[in-house]
Amino acid sequence: MLGDNLRVFREKAKVSKSELARAINVTPAMISKYETGLSNPSAENLRLMANYFDISMDTLCDNKCLFAPGGSLRELRLKKKISRVQAANVLGVVPAVYAELENGVRQLCDEQITTLLNLFGASQEQLDNVVPTIYELQVIRLEQRLQEAWNKLTFEQQKRLVEFLGAMGEC
Repeated sequence: MLGDNLRVFREKAKVSKSELARAINVTPAMISKYETGLSNPSAENLRLMANYFDISMDTLCDNKCLFAPGGSLRELRLKKKISRVQAANVLGVVPAVYAELENGVRQLCDEQITTLLNLFGASQEQLDNVVPTIYELQVIRLEQRLQEAWNKLTFEQQKRLVEFLGAMGEC
């Protein structure tokens, strides 16, 4: 999610919340709220943060790009100094398809997992930590859609929905 990605990009760039806050003209507390999901940035602040980290807004918001705490497929590839084109050639796919595999848009088949294990010299556990399952992607996408829908509700609508769901749980 956006908050997790923001935190990871900020920490990788060794930028404090205060520094990022100054760069986009908000408070450090607001950066904390963005990172914890308590608040969502405006489109303008999202653009400013993406520009600050020299990434696209899609990358900053993308729940697939930084999926695992132990790293990413991209990081494994870069550690071995292998280009995306080289990795794609080894897997027998075009670079655009490899990019989708790397970003979690497509799921790897068993043969591709074995090939990547050999190519990156990674353990099965390392690869499992960076390759999201289709189920995990569906859950994340559902959570994002629910959060977006929730944010569009007024406070009264949110309150009624919580009451309704509470009543449903009692049945």
